[in-house]
Amino acid sequence: LMLRLVCCASFISFVMETSVDIHHKDRKHIFFVEWRVTCPLFIQEMEILQQELLKVEPQLQVLQSCASNNIHVSMNELTLHTEEQVQKALEVIDEFEKTDFPSLASGVTMKLGGFGHFNKKVLYVKVVGEGSIHNDPLSEMFNALQKRFSEANLTPPNAKQRAFQAHITVCKAPPVKGKAKSVIPKAVFDKVKEVQAQCKGEQYLTELVFCVKRLRDEDTPPVVRTIVLR
Repeated sequence: LMLRLVCCASFISFVMETSVDIHHKDRKHIFFVEWRVTCPLFIQEMEILQQELLKVEPQLQVLQSCASNNIHVSMNELTLHTEEQVQKALEVIDEFEKTDFPSLASGVTMKLGGFGHFNKKVLYVKVVGEGSIHNDPLSEMFNALQKRFSEANLTPPNAKQRAFQAHITVCKAPPVKGKAKSVIPKAVFDKVKEVQAQCKGEQYLTELVFCVKRLRDEDTPPVVRTIVLR
């Protein structure tokens, strides 16, 4: 199932698309870019998978950050304390949308399927782009944005940067007390092997969103700016 996204974005540069208080103290000044999954089939299968895995291990962490109504790939993260910094970030994103995004996103289909894990602590679905000269279009976008943010002095020079790997989180290891090592139980991985053919989908890569950290009563992070393939 392929789903082409059709969204409207503001034609006025640097006007925010949300009316929420983006500087609420509980948002901790955290902003980020993400690619959102809207393929109905994949969303349905993800919800079923998470329910099945919780039957195997009820203590697995299936948080709102990876809930079926909030499926996404997290990308660049920024800490923006002032309105001036937010406007500068929006200016960077506007230039990225005009200059970089068309060549990186045009004709790209994102394939969702197959499982991986990070040190048995995080189980995820793999994300791969097809139809582009770039082997990993989301990584190319991440790097292009990171370079632009850095040049605009929006990324602290001493910030610890993690290597970007596009993925969709399914669940995290159960919480533990003390110094015990928290890992996803073998029984969960055994169950995953049984359902390898499930939780697949594909979606055109036509937009990214620039968001602010969500509050507890929000299902998804409020969108400040939508980056659209025109």
